[in-house]
Amino acid sequence: MDLDSYFKENKSDVEDLLDVPEGFKSGFVTFVGRPNSGKSTLLNALVGKKVAITSKVANTTRHRFSGVINRVDCQIIIVDTPGIHKPRDVMGEELNLAAYQALQDSDVVCFLVDSTRPFGRGDAWVLEEVKKSSAHKFCLLTKTDIATDEQILLQIKHLSETFDFEEIVPISAFDKTNIDLLIDLIKDRIPEGHRWFSSDETSDVDDYVYAAEVVREQILHDLKEELPHSIGVVTDDIYESSNGKTLNIYSTIYVERDSQIGIVVGKAGSQLKRIGKNARIELESYFDKNINLQLSVKLKKNWRRDDNAIRKFGYCQ
Repeated sequence: MDLDSYFKENKSDVEDLLDVPEGFKSGFVTFVGRPNSGKSTLLNALVGKKVAITSKVANTTRHRFSGVINRVDCQIIIVDTPGIHKPRDVMGEELNLAAYQALQDSDVVCFLVDSTRPFGRGDAWVLEEVKKSSAHKFCLLTKTDIATDEQILLQIKHLSETFDFEEIVPISAFDKTNIDLLIDLIKDRIPEGHRWFSSDETSDVDDYVYAAEVVREQILHDLKEELPHSIGVVTDDIYESSNGKTLNIYSTIYVERDSQIGIVVGKAGSQLKRIGKNARIELESYFDKNINLQLSVKLKKNWRRDDNAIRKFGYCQ
């Protein structure tokens, strides 16, 4: 299809991207940090809508995707990345690669540090990758709502001595401390330009991926001790019922060992029913439709070491 034909077929969408006021700014921001530094939670707070799953389990994020902040004067695209960590398998290597790639194309890189935990070797390792980026560099001290003033001040002192960040911002996704300030600081650093996403879009996450991630989120909440990372979820099909009021979603939960099937299913299917019920509630809120969610559980031995399986599950960049 040539450009003229594309423009005619997508005229309203294209006009929305280009129709911006004078001085309008748009740009890309990458969140990086070690696992459990609060990247996805902060992304949701900034966007004002849940677009990324969250969990207390490290390495919850397995996809690199964007949340979109839309304001009258700017559009900020925040790229959420998996936590950078020492990989133990093929999937771990792929997750790190996703984070490294995101650093290359950003206008601003935000290095997230948990204000309640001492700056450690994991943070230092991530910082070395941040230093390689040519983007503006911020440090965000997350979870300040549960940190003491002493913890925050010590972190700021150490970070100021460790690297010359353009901004060090104590921030909380929970009580919204400095959320608006961060948006203003980012806006000051990004270039003028058109929208990259329509003004009503809040994320680039695919519906199939989001549905699978919501199911995995519920599994992590319920079974984080038994199955922290052995679960993979794939959405096999999504289609609307003929009445247009119900969305049918079929997803498969993959485990690595036979014994894990029983853990996910539970006695008389009780665990799987609970996972499905909680996931359905989340999905109904997201899609604003009734959800018919059908879950199945299958064995895929050692899938985290299998390139083909990782690619099938969408965890490969």
